[in-house]
Amino acid sequence: MSHSPKSAIVHENIANGGTELEKKLLNLKSPFNDIDDVYLSSNFNELDRSSHVSVVMSERVQSIASGIYKEFETMIEAYGLPVVERLMPLIISLLENLDELYKDQSAYHAEVRQLREENEHIYDQLTAEKAARKQSELRLLNAEDAFDEERKVNEAKNESLSTSCRQTELRLQLAKDQVSRLEVKEQEWKKEENRLHEHLNELIRSNVELTEQIKFINNNNQDQSRNTLNNHIHKHSPRKLSMNSPKYNLTGSTNHDQSSTIDGSSIVHSNSLGVGYDATSGGFEFDELPNTLESESGGLNVDDDLPDTYPITINPEFEIIEFAGMRKEIDVLIKENMELVEMKNALNVVKDDLLARIDHLTSENISLHESVNMLTDSRIRLQSELTNIDQMLNDARTEINQLNEKLSFYQDKTNIESTNSAQVKRFTRSEMARILAERNHYKERLLELQDAVRFTETLRVSQKGHRELFMTKTPTIQQCKFDLNSPVSGPLQSLQKFYKKLLQKRLPLKTTTSLDL
Repeated sequence: MSHSPKSAIVHENIANGGTELEKKLLNLKSPFNDIDDVYLSSNFNELDRSSHVSVVMSERVQSIASGIYKEFETMIEAYGLPVVERLMPLIISLLENLDELYKDQSAYHAEVRQLREENEHIYDQLTAEKAARKQSELRLLNAEDAFDEERKVNEAKNESLSTSCRQTELRLQLAKDQVSRLEVKEQEWKKEENRLHEHLNELIRSNVELTEQIKFINNNNQDQSRNTLNNHIHKHSPRKLSMNSPKYNLTGSTNHDQSSTIDGSSIVHSNSLGVGYDATSGGFEFDELPNTLESESGGLNVDDDLPDTYPITINPEFEIIEFAGMRKEIDVLIKENMELVEMKNALNVVKDDLLARIDHLTSENISLHESVNMLTDSRIRLQSELTNIDQMLNDARTEINQLNEKLSFYQDKTNIESTNSAQVKRFTRSEMARILAERNHYKERLLELQDAVRFTETLRVSQKGHRELFMTKTPTIQQCKFDLNSPVSGPLQSLQKFYKKLLQKRLPLKTTTSLDL
């Protein structure tokens, strides 16, 4: 039987009295109390010749090594050294692997603690980040709400400003139209004023002509009256006239002078009579006409001794009356013209007020049309939203009805199942006891078969040279199931695969046993 160099060294040490084995077994340490569920090494039949073998291991591995050493001593005392030859390399490699695994486990525990701390730190950071994210989302929502409110306010302000701008533009256009109309009115007033000036000038010229005609007629009448008077005196009293010729001449001269003075005064008066026209102000004034009859009668110096049978026939009253009637007609026309002008001004003021009122009403009408358009748009938008909400409500109602139908169907189904389960025939106590007894019996048979299969497999594997699967204590079925269900990496995967194969072999055995029964 061939052995490795390490096993040869161990055999030599054992032959020398077992002192080296005792040292190695006492120096080996393990973190486990027993040899159940261990990680086995693939290089089981090799021993480490390095100086790290003599390093002090953990207390648990050392206690296990001391226990194994005591057992070996008893076995050597009872059966001799050949019994321990094949077990020594396996035990040493097993304990070394246990120590390495303990170191790895301690490192893994430290790494797990570090990872837990990191996980806790990351979890704290995650919670802080979640809280900060919630706060940021809340701030974002508040900012969005504030932005929406500000946007709505700005839109309302923009709409109001646009409406006011349109109203001001409309008012400006209306003001321009009104200014153009006023300019046209001003031009018309200027034309009317020029026409009135021309009419007044014509009236003044006609008045002056009438006064000149009246003066000329008065002068002719005075000359005719004096001539008739002188002729009458010469015919009826020649003596008296001859006797008093100087006097007559004197009186005639004086009368001529008086008449001349009368004519001059009348001429001056006639020149002073008439019209004064103010070209700057555009108005006109007529002076009072003097009583020409009184002035002319007062200017005549006729002797009192004239006979009553020859009266003086001087009567120009019809011309004065005609001129006075014309003056009254002119005054009436002027008054009517002034009244018409005042009425026209009043009508113009009323017309301006009406135009301003029309402009204001048109601007209000336009603003009301705009508000009506805005309200119609909002009404259309609200109607569309209302239709969408109605559609959503109908969809929700249909979904609720479907859910109610499903719920009623499930309730009916559960009621039917409950009634069926109530109507199903139950087992009696004796039948249940018999079934439990059969189940326990089958379990016992299964455990026995599992133990037998496991023992045969271990023997077969140990004979083939796979000594790492040899175990002093057979695990229970619960431990096997736990080991199979728990994911493990490393050398223990071979054991898990082996136990899975065993479980797969158990099922046909169970079926065969049940058929046999």
